Amino acid sequence: MTCSKMLYLLRANLGEQKGRTLTAVAVIAVAAAIVMVMVSVGHGVIGGALRKAEEAFPRGVLLARPKTLNVAMVALQTRGVDDKTVERIRALPGVDLAAPQTSLRMPLRIEGEILGQSAVSDAVVVGIDPAMVAGDVRGPHRFEYDEASSQPIPVIVPKFFLDMYNLAYADSLGLPKVNEDFVIGKSFRMIIGETYLLGGDGNSRSAVLECRVVGLTSNPSLMSGILIPVGHAAALNRWYCGRGGASYTAVHIKVGDLRRVDEVTSAVTAMGFAVEGNRETIGKFLFMGRIAAGVVTLFGAAVALIAAISVYNTFSLVMRERRGEVGLLRAVGATRGMVFALFVLEVATVAVAGSALGVAASWPLLEWANSATLMRLPPMSFLPDRLFALNGWMALACTGGAVVICELAALPVIARTIRRPPAALVSEN
Repeated sequence: MTCSKMLYLLRANLGEQKGRTLTAVAVIAVAAAIVMVMVSVGHGVIGGALRKAEEAFPRGVLLARPKTLNVAMVALQTRGVDDKTVERIRALPGVDLAAPQTSLRMPLRIEGEILGQSAVSDAVVVGIDPAMVAGDVRGPHRFEYDEASSQPIPVIVPKFFLDMYNLAYADSLGLPKVNEDFVIGKSFRMIIGETYLLGGDGNSRSAVLECRVVGLTSNPSLMSGILIPVGHAAALNRWYCGRGGASYTAVHIKVGDLRRVDEVTSAVTAMGFAVEGNRETIGKFLFMGRIAAGVVTLFGAAVALIAAISVYNTFSLVMRERRGEVGLLRAVGATRGMVFALFVLEVATVAVAGSALGVAASWPLLEWANSATLMRLPPMSFLPDRLFALNGWMALACTGGAVVICELAALPVIARTIRRPPAALVSEN
């Protein structure tokens, strides 16, 4: 049987029962569209959330703090952190960065304006090594300490604070929600010497310092407060407390080679520090992601199974009605292989048409749903960039999967029919 004759028979077979063909195409299209939704959600929401978690909790980042001794209600530090300690940690094999952190040891509050509304609040201000937040600084701004500069103190704010404003504070005061670009460059005042709730601590020193937001950070290790360069924090502590020397409260450690994380953790612990890592945290996220991916996979598999059963039932009916046609083709010289190839090609054509229709219909709807949903959600740092992730490989995989499933569902029916003798097929018809 030549290729042209096979295509002619294929066209005739599909056009003979248009309703039956369109029904099969529609069933496959609906299944393909549902599978596209499931896969896009898996890559978008689940995959995006896991990527955000990996970014927020990098495995190679450690936080070393002095160990504490609990005495009644008070937790006393057993040792301090100085420049020599930081250098020892920095010299450990595998350590790419050892960034000291210190807190401002003074009462203070901040004052500023949010969309025309005055705001006053107590605050926790932490000094951090600029290298730790180098990737969080935006635009032309700089995050560094310059003793001779008269510019405002550069400040980096945790994105968590912006999320709190958008999710709760803005709604409670009837203020509009804002994005990250709005915050960059905004200024506020830091009043040293007294707090909003408790007043001062008896120290006669006071000052009003201008601050400017130069970036936002999503690092979970830096959620303890507003961040300023560690040089600024050390200078302010010396000015207010009257003591010299660098004293830090913690050290942030970045390990470039993940295989050395345990080695570095053990070495820093041996120095007398308590070390916190992200391994357990990211492990929990990955476990929940696997569960969510498994649920989506099971749902997609159930849809594919329903579609396969429908295809099986459809072609069982088709082959029952066309037994005489099969017998006649065999009687005029067509081999079993030719007849088998004809029906396999027919199944593949229906599968490709149905899956292509499902993909073509679902793609623009998913794109619209993605943009419409993200527009209605407030700007949040933990949201994935896309809720429904789509690409060409996904569409090809969906189409190819539909062909394979339909063929596997129809092959037993086709094989069972063409194995029978031509005379029996014609007489039964």
